[in-house]
Amino acid sequence: MNILVVDDEILAIQYLTGLLDWEAYGYRIVAAAFNATEAKKYLKDREIDLVIFDVSMPEESGVKLSEYIAKNHPAVKM
Repeated sequence: MNILVVDDEILAIQYLTGLLDWEAYGYRIVAAAFNATEAKKYLKDREIDLVIFDVSMPEESGVKLSEYIAKNHPAVKM
C-alpha cells in the first residue's frame, strides 16, 4: 500500500515517516507533500492508496483536500 504524507511542517512529516517501520506492515511511503497543491500532483502522477494529511495547512486546508480526494480519487483512503 502506497502512502502520501501531507503536512506544511517538515518536522511533522519526519515524525510520521519515522514513527513506524512502515514496510514491515506492508506500507510504503512513496511521497511527502508540503501543501494541497503538491499533494494533488502526486495523486495525479503516482499510485497512491492512502493519504495521511494535516487538517490545518495554509492556502488550502486538509478538509478541502479531503473533499478533492473523495471526489476525484474515491479509491484513495484517508
